[in-house]
Parts: sequence; C-alpha cells; structure tokens
Amino acid sequence: MKNILRFKLLLLFISCLSFRPFYGAFAQNDGRKVMAACTSPVPQVLTSSPQVTCLGNSVTLQAESNLTKFSYQWKKNGVNITTGITPNITVTESGSYTLDVKDLSCLVVTTSSPVIVNIKKLDFNPGLKVTGSTTFCPGQSVQLEVLYTCTPTSIQWKRNGVNIPSAITATYTATSAGTYTAELKGADSTASTNGTVVSTVFNASISPSGSSTICEADSVLLQGGAQNGCAVTAYQWQKNGTNIPNATSNAYYAKTAGTYTLIITAGDGVTKATSNAAVVALQAPTVQLNVSGNQNVCEGDSLNLQASSANGCTIRTYRWQKDGVDIPNATGSNYYAKTSGNYRVIISAGAGTTSVTSGTVSITVISPTPTIIASGSTTFCDGNSVTFSVNSSCNIKSYQWLKNGVEISGATGSTYAAKTSGQYTVTVIYSILKKTSAATTVTVNSNPTAFAGDDITLTGTQKFSSSGITATGGTAPYSYQWTTTPSSVTISNPAQSNPIIGTFSQSTFIFVTVTDKNGCTGNDAAYVIYVPCTLKASIAGNDWFCSDSSTVLTGNVSGVNAPPLAYQWKQDFTTRSENGNTLKVNTTAVYRFYITDSKGCADSTNLKVTSNLPVLASAGFGATLTGVEKYDLSFVNTAVGGKPDYTFNWSTTPAVKIDYPNDNRAYPVIGPFSTNTKITLKLADSRGCPATATAQITYVSCTFNAVINGAKSFCIGDTARFSASVSNGQDPYTYSWELDSKEISKADKVSILNGGNLALTVVDKRSCVSRMSALVVQNPNPIVSISGKLNYCEGAATILTANPTNGSSPFTYNWIFENNSVGTAVTYPAGKNGFYSVAVVDAKGCKGQSSSVAIAQTASITATITALGSTSVYAPNVVTLTANQDLNLEYQWQKDAKDIAGATLASYDAKETGSYGVIVKKEGCPFPSKTIPVKVEIPTGNEPVPSGDFDISVGPNPARESILVKVALARPSTVNYRLFDLRGNPVGEWGSTGRSTDHQLSIDLNGKSSATYILQIQTETGVFVRKIIRE
Repeated sequence: MKNILRFKLLLLFISCLSFRPFYGAFAQNDGRKVMAACTSPVPQVLTSSPQVTCLGNSVTLQAESNLTKFSYQWKKNGVNITTGITPNITVTESGSYTLDVKDLSCLVVTTSSPVIVNIKKLDFNPGLKVTGSTTFCPGQSVQLEVLYTCTPTSIQWKRNGVNIPSAITATYTATSAGTYTAELKGADSTASTNGTVVSTVFNASISPSGSSTICEADSVLLQGGAQNGCAVTAYQWQKNGTNIPNATSNAYYAKTAGTYTLIITAGDGVTKATSNAAVVALQAPTVQLNVSGNQNVCEGDSLNLQASSANGCTIRTYRWQKDGVDIPNATGSNYYAKTSGNYRVIISAGAGTTSVTSGTVSITVISPTPTIIASGSTTFCDGNSVTFSVNSSCNIKSYQWLKNGVEISGATGSTYAAKTSGQYTVTVIYSILKKTSAATTVTVNSNPTAFAGDDITLTGTQKFSSSGITATGGTAPYSYQWTTTPSSVTISNPAQSNPIIGTFSQSTFIFVTVTDKNGCTGNDAAYVIYVPCTLKASIAGNDWFCSDSSTVLTGNVSGVNAPPLAYQWKQDFTTRSENGNTLKVNTTAVYRFYITDSKGCADSTNLKVTSNLPVLASAGFGATLTGVEKYDLSFVNTAVGGKPDYTFNWSTTPAVKIDYPNDNRAYPVIGPFSTNTKITLKLADSRGCPATATAQITYVSCTFNAVINGAKSFCIGDTARFSASVSNGQDPYTYSWELDSKEISKADKVSILNGGNLALTVVDKRSCVSRMSALVVQNPNPIVSISGKLNYCEGAATILTANPTNGSSPFTYNWIFENNSVGTAVTYPAGKNGFYSVAVVDAKGCKGQSSSVAIAQTASITATITALGSTSVYAPNVVTLTANQDLNLEYQWQKDAKDIAGATLASYDAKETGSYGVIVKKEGCPFPSKTIPVKVEIPTGNEPVPSGDFDISVGPNPARESILVKVALARPSTVNYRLFDLRGNPVGEWGSTGRSTDHQLSIDLNGKSSATYILQIQTETGVFVRKIIRE
C-alpha cells in the first residue's frame, strides 16, 4: 500500500547571472548588441511523506509541475536513474535522492538538496499486549495481541514453541497454561515476540466452623471451596481417603472421628483439586455432681443433687442410683435425696454412646431435740426478764412457747422474754417432725417499797427530817441510800433510814433507794420548796418632762412572796398624798418610792425628774419662685432648744416633691412648684417635745420651648446633623444633648453616627427648662450577594441573580462588568469571561455593593465512544460502550437519538440493535458524541456454520426430550457448552473431558420449559452460537 503525504521542499536555483557567464542576444537602439540576463524563475521540488516507510511501500518525488523550458534528471546516491527524467518519480529503495534541473533558456543546471528515503524491514522486536490477567482459573482465558509497525505478511501464534492451529490473526485468546509467542513474517525477514507465560491455578481448602474435637452425638461443620475464588462445579467429601456417599456440596457435618478431605472440580469440568486434611476427634462427656446443702438432712427435708457436664459436652441421659441400685424414674439432671444412703448418677451423650459414672455422695437423715438457751440468769427481781432462744441443727418451720405445760398465747416466735416465775418449754416443727424441749425454771423475787416523806416548803434556815416507816415489802433486812438534787445540800448520814437534811438555798429534790436481802430495790422522792425574801422596788417613766407639760411615774415591784403590799411616794423629802403605784409630776425634784409586804420585807428607790428646754421650729421666710426653681432651706436654722437630736416632718399644701440632700431632713430642698404652696414643719426633739412652723411660696410660671431640627432617619455610615431652636425664653441658654441617656454635646448643634433616642434639654437664665426627644432611626445598608453558576456554555450565558437583604424594598440595581455598568435588572445574563459585581440602592436610599465573582466559559471537550470488542454480537452478549472519562463529568446515553432511562454512567451495555450516542456534560454544558451503530442479533436454529475446519450439528431441533450436539474440529481442542434462556440467564453448563477433534454432547431437556434457548459453543479458537427449541 502506498502512503503519499506531500510536503514542500524548497530547491534554490542559483541565478544564471550569479553563477554562469551571461548568455543571450545583444541589441541597442543605435544598432549595437548588448548581453541579456537569464531571468527564469527559481523552481521548487515536491516529495511525498513519510520518507521512512515499510518494505513494499513507495515514496513519490515530484518537481513543481508549472515549470517550463526545463529538463530533469533524478539521481540515487549520486548515480543517474535511467528512468528518472520526468518531473515525478516513484522510488521503492532506500537511498539519497537528488534532482538536477536544467534551464533550457540559459543552460543553467541546478541540483536540489538530497532527500533521504528509508525503506524499513519488518520490526525485529514486535510487542505483545495482554488484556486481562495471565493467571486465571480453569475455563477462563486471557486475550493476547501482537503489536507491530510494518504490516507482516503472516502471523503464527505458538504455545510452548509449537504452532497453534488456525491462530494466524493479530489477536489470540489463550485458554490453557503455557508460554505464548507470535511469529511475524515479512517480505524478507521474520521476527518473534518475547514469550508470555500463561498459567492456570486451582487449589482447594477446607476449614472447620469450630473445634475439630467434638462431643459424642455432636458434629462439626466443615466448609470448603477454591482458595482463589475460581468457579467450582462439583464437590466430593472423603473420610480416611474414601468417598462419603451423597456428600457433594461445599459443606459437610462431620459426626465421627477421622481424617476428612474435599475434592473439587473446576469450571471447565475437568480440572480437580484436593484440599488439606481436617482431623476430627470425639470425646465423651464428663460428669460433675454438685450438692446444694449439708449432707446431714433433717427428717422430712431433702437434699438437691445436681449433675452437670464438666467438659462442656451435652448430657442427654441420666440414671440416678442409691447404694448402687437404680432409683425408679430418677432420670433428670437433678435428684432430691430424702433418705440416708450413698448416691451417684450415670450419664451419657445419647443412645450408643459412652456411659460415665459420677462420684458418690453420702446422705444422713437426722431428727434433733431443740434446746432452750437463756440470755442471762433465770432468777431475777420483779420488773426484769430473761430472753429464751432455741438451738437446733435442723431448720425450724414454727415455734410454740409453753409455761407450766400451757401454751402461751401469741408466743410463736423464735425467742421469748419470760417475766414471771414458772416452768418454760418450747415445741418446734421441722418439715414434718414435731419436737419439745426440756423445761427451764424461772424464779421472780418481789421488790421492796420505799417512802422518802411528804413534800414541804421551807425557808433558807429550816431543815428536812423524814418521819414514819421508810421501807416495806421485799425481804428484810434493808439498806438505804439518800441523795439530793442539787447535791450541795448537807445530809447527816445518807445510809440511815431517817437522816437530817438541810439547810437550803434553793428548792431541792430528796431521793431514797431501799435494797432488800435479795438485791431487789425500791425508790421514792420528796420535794423541798425554797422561799427566800426577794422584794424589790423600781420606778418606770421619763426623768424629764416637756415645758408646759408633765410626766407620769410608775412604781414597780418584783420578788413578791407575801402580799398584800403597801405603797408611799415622797417629793424630795415631803410625803405625797398619793398611795398608789403611779404619780403625775410637773416640777423638777427627786421623787422616792417605798414598798412593804405582809411579812415585813421592804424596799425603796428614787428618781430625779427635770423640766426640758423649750423647742423652737422655723420653715424659713417663704419666696416667689418659677416652675423650675426650688425652695432651699440649707441656710435656715430649722430647729433649736429641747434636747437634740430632732425628728422632722415636712409637708406641703398642695403636695410638692421634697428632697433631702445627703439624707439630712433638717434642710430640705422643696419644689419645683406649679401653684402657690404652703410649707409646714412639725418637729420633736429626742424626748418627743414638739414644735411647729410654716412658710408661703408664691408661684410664677415658665413659658419658653425648645425644638430639635433635622432628619429623624439616616443610613449606616452616614452622619445625622441636628440643631436646637428656642422661643419665649431668656438668654443666655445652656444646652445638653443625650443619645440613649448618655450626654454627647453641650452645644446648640450636634452630629451623630448611630441611631437611638436623641434628647435635648435647654435651661434659660431663670432656670426654666424645656425638654424634647426624638427617635432617630439608623437604617441598615442592604447586603447583596450574587447567586448563579460561575460558568457558562459556549454560545450561551449564565444568569446571575442579585440577592439583597437588610434593606427596604424596592431596590434598584446596577450590574458592573470590568468597571462598566451593564445592566439594571435584578438578574443579568453573563456571557463573557471576567469579574461581575452589583450595586443596590434600597427604598430609603441606603447602598450596598456585592463582592466580585469570576465568570468563565466552560472549556470544550470532545465526547467519544469506545466499544469494548465488536459492535455486532449475538444475544445474550452485549456491546459495552464507554465514553471518555474525567472528573465531574455527567452522562446521558441515547439510542436512536432518544434518552435511555437511567443510562447515566460512563459505560453502557447495549443489548439491542440501534444507533447509540452519548451526551457528556461538563459543568452543565452538553457535548454530544458521534453515534455508533450496534447490532445485536438473536441466533436462529438454522444458523450456518462458518466454513473451514469446523463442523457443528445440532439435532433433532426442535426436540422434546433430548438433543445431540456434535462438534468436529480440524485440530484437537477443548469444548465448553453453555445454555441460556432468551433473557440471558444461564440454565446449563457442560465441559469436554479433554482435548480432541471430535466432541459430542447429549443435552437432557426434561424439566425445562417449552421455549427457545441459546446454546453457546466455545473452542480454543472461537465461540459459536446456536438456537435450540424445546417443544
């Protein structure tokens, strides 16, 4: 084949004038001859490309076709080519080619630069491309492809150095292990690829699901398969090297001891592999006998004996024995023993397994008599007790205590407190046994009675003496012990029956304890009431009285023990006529009070009473004031006389605000006033002596007003300016501006940067005040952002949208592109690369500016489709189409220019005939591919067999029960068969037993539905499909 790719080669011709003597005619107007110059154009030479080509191809060299009056001579390696005298020449040999061009008008010969032509031989090191893994499972394959530069005349594939029949194309599918090479032949050379080693791997393994040492009657699950994930078509388990009947799945439950292996068959139906060995061992259960309590069992009770497995093996049968004899019906895991004897249990894992006998447990039945235990002595004094409890080695269910053989009502507890004399026993019930204890005797002695004497009232000089009998009852003789509370009182002899006790300085308790012969005691007490002389006189009342007034004195008495009382008053030393306990006085003097009781106890006291100084009050002299002025009493002496401190009570008519600077109520500040006002002061000194004063205020009103001038709203970032204007006031004025209660200026004008409550206070010369406030609103500037895609497709635009917030609608917009205004709507179609921003103004004139966004056109891509293999296949095969791939691309596959639902991946399996294309989207921009035709055919039952070294027959077809497939090959090969329904689901698979030229397979159609099926026949050199119809 010729490849003629032309390129220009500039050939410079040397001018006749430059390199040769001048030739031509001579002529002048005067008849003289002049030499004319050679002015032929400089020619060019064209040649084809490439100058390097494969053997069997050619290169065309060509001079410029429009040259005239020239002759040509082509040369190879400096030697003239006999036939090379035309402007064009075709060469098939390597060499250095030049062209001599002669200008016939001036006989100038120009030689072109050499053109090197290289005619290559076949590549000596062709490459080999492998598609897939060179290590695979039996029944699988790998595709090999030879790569070359110059097309060979023939290709021959070899396995282990031996030619593979019919393997003469650039690709070959290897299905068996070996070293593969491809031999290429050219016109004059031969080359081979490096060897590629292909190997098949198929290994088996098994693993137990638990311990391989199992209990009798249990099993362990053995699971097996191919180690490298290869398909397995058949399984056969063996024990000790012998096939286990019906053990043909990938799992087997081993119940007996032995060595287990698994033989598996590969997907090709021929290759087999044997697994590692799994050794299974058996063990019988061991028994452990547990006792739940004491082996001495009380009569009527029982002891729980429990049998359990000591090694974790399951126990399925139990047989309990007593003294070596089976116990009827005792076949559970536990047994309640109620009688004396030696017990054991015989266990097993089930029928036909080993029996195991436990150790022996000895049981003894007892019936003890209860014993009474006393908490102390059983002989004691009346009022005491002794507590009885019961001791027994068996568990007691109930108690009944008895006295002198008679049941004690309610005495059914485990203890009893005996308080009276008698014979005590207890009857107890165990489980079913009733037992009574031996009797315990209790003796209770009576206590003596003590008498300390009668209660009595005594003075501080009298003593106490008991009289009469001090002790009775109990058992004589007696002993005595006298005590007092408090203990400081003297007792003549505390151990006598009638001692002398006293004297007393306070009331006292006297106690006596009598103890009889048996140590029993009696106690008694008497009380002495102590009466001292405690009469006391006092005077209550003020030791002063207000001028022009009086005070009352009251005589008080305490410590009265012997009424009635007698009273007497004296002024200085003169007796007053009053004989009661009160006295009214209005004269400065010393007043005395005397008191006497019926027992002659007497007391007196005195008090000096003086007259208080007069108290004077002042409310000032009054004043004439405006509505903002106040009445200030800080320079008025508002109280004199009496006894400081003073209590002030100020009031006004009508009511006016009263302030007390520094909390001093003596000098208040009153006002401001809105009418004529009376001020009243009522005061009292520290002794309560009163005084009153008044003052009059005459009211004069203020009439001036202040006004705030300026706009009451502005935007953030702006400055709001305000001024004050005043009317009807008296100059000069003082100003005070406040913003949110904080003073910001004292001028008549103010500027603010923040909104808030703006207040103005103006005071005129007469202290008249005018106040005004205004709410100044600071409107927020709008905040604007831009939304929309930041890229656009070629020939289109992306829509940018302004999103203002914080401002007041409506808004106006100004879109800016590269510092130029380009739009005034809320949206803008951006179709150029660059930076965009938008400025907005809200309804209140506040402004906002967005950040710039960069917009760029999406770069174009070329959508392509690559088919994996042929685009013409037989069902159930599919054609896999793959689009070009990159990050962030989207896909939509189409068939016959219509979208395929759900086909949005980079690859698509075409199952139907049609024209397929794909739309690839990048950043939302669509790029459609060229379409590719796909043909998917359903094979027919009379499909012709390819001509050549093959012969395939299928019959009968249609068939009802079975069909025979015969395959005749020119060279030995393995054959695999696969049967599919029309939906592509596999329904059968078979493989040949070895490599041969003749194969046949009988397919059993029983159990298969009446339908059309596809039979796929695969040899080492190709795949063929036939349609089978089951009637």
